[in-house]
Amino acid sequence: MPVTISPTSTMTMEERLSRVQEAYREYRIRCFWFMPKDFIVTEENLPLIIEGLKLDGGHKGWKLAHELCR
Repeated sequence: MPVTISPTSTMTMEERLSRVQEAYREYRIRCFWFMPKDFIVTEENLPLIIEGLKLDGGHKGWKLAHELCR
């Protein structure tokens, strides 16, 4: 299922990218073990990280992914 960011979001893209970068570091071993340690999240690869959190991040990762789409 494609990731959709809410058009009524109160979070700026800069804030969203910052939070997703933090999530990447926190969940790297669990969800993103195949990606480089120093990976930089951009607007283009944001859906990849959010999808990974949903699929392999457990309940906490799923909730975080949901918040990042608001």
